[in-house]
Amino acid sequence: MDLGAYRDPEHLAERLAFQKRLVDEEAEAVAVCDRILTGPKAWWGNAVRSAGPPTSGLVRELIERSARIMEQSPTDALVLAKLASDAAEYIDNDAYPYEHVYRVRGEALREEAWLLSFLGNFLMAAEKADRAARAFMASPVPLEIDLARLDLVRANIALGTGRFGDAAGLAQRAGETFQWYGNRRGWVKSLEFLASACFQMGDHKRARETYDAQDDFLDLLTPEQRAARFHNIAICAREAGDLDGAILFFTRGLAEAERHEFHATAARIRAALGVVLLLAGKTGEAVDVLRCAMKELEGLGMQFDMAMTALQLVEALLIAERPDEVPPICRMLIDRCTQAGMSRGAMIALAFLREAVAKGFATPQHVRHVYDFLRDVDAREQYVPMKLQ
Repeated sequence: MDLGAYRDPEHLAERLAFQKRLVDEEAEAVAVCDRILTGPKAWWGNAVRSAGPPTSGLVRELIERSARIMEQSPTDALVLAKLASDAAEYIDNDAYPYEHVYRVRGEALREEAWLLSFLGNFLMAAEKADRAARAFMASPVPLEIDLARLDLVRANIALGTGRFGDAAGLAQRAGETFQWYGNRRGWVKSLEFLASACFQMGDHKRARETYDAQDDFLDLLTPEQRAARFHNIAICAREAGDLDGAILFFTRGLAEAERHEFHATAARIRAALGVVLLLAGKTGEAVDVLRCAMKELEGLGMQFDMAMTALQLVEALLIAERPDEVPPICRMLIDRCTQAGMSRGAMIALAFLREAVAKGFATPQHVRHVYDFLRDVDAREQYVPMKLQ
């Protein structure tokens, strides 16, 4: 690279003018979004398209708003991320430096991929992540930090699709990049993904050691990330047979999530807490907690998590000898999973469970069999991923 060009006063003045233009654009985009992103989310697309030619500032503001509301409403966040990536495709290539256009497109696609993976749509998430990679690599000098952040998105997709070794490799590579550039916050996030991959591979000791490696850097974590960390440490404690420790860490994570109104994380932690209460023999408490978590997850549009939690609720009800409460849940499950487009195998398993319940011979073991089958078919364990932004 010719560093002389960067020392040239005229070139430096151009760069400064461009940066000021971006700042002005982003300030204008805040005002535009405040004005147009009102009413039902079904209106937002037309409002954005009617606001005039998209700018880099508008795309980045949509990304920022998507990240900001992910916990409160992940489906709304996905709408904003999709609007950002759509708008990025129509940025005037001649209005900005070449590399800037493709970086912004990569950022928007990466955010959309992250939201899709968060909601369990891993196939589409992988396609968006591939497009984001192509956008970043189209730049003459792709920023390694951008690619490291994309590695974490791909690690989350790999975790969700059962490719745990790939997830570990991606998280480790991202962490090395963050360390090289002195980005400790990014490095701490990469440890979270690495620990999740170790957990999924059954190496619970290494997973706990990886979480413990964050201890000196907890001030770098956001409240949301601390809540996710409590959840995941609790999972490790559960697998080690320490149910009291698991309940303690789940409770701490739930308190953190509720204090900051992180609805999606709170719902997932509540579901996991219900399972541990059931394992600990506290069946009545488990039923109440799982029922609450199921309703929360459904309200958030997190259909896969809702279905798995509903099955755990069915198991708890059968253990509690309350079979009369089970049939409505089975009917709801089949209806919601049909709408969500679950695999044919998953639907057959749910139909088997409904028939067993109707004939009165369903047992907790039947429910566990269906739960394990759905988990393996859809290749997703319930862990809480850290927010990227």
